[in-house]
Amino acid sequence: MIRTTLVSLLFVLLTPALTLAAETRGTGDLALVIERASGSIQIIETTGNSSLGRIEGLGDLSHASAV
Repeated sequence: MIRTTLVSLLFVLLTPALTLAAETRGTGDLALVIERASGSIQIIETTGNSSLGRIEGLGDLSHASAV
């Protein structure tokens, strides 16, 4: 519960920072990758197949999910 809240908070804080210099794009262009083994999350843009941001050090994400 606390970890889910932390991940949600980090995502909310990271999203505006990623969009400051970005062009307008559809929401279907973005993907959230939960790297359970390494305990990190990546935000990917699928048009150019590049990583926009990564949050590391989140610990055990074996039961993590995104909705």
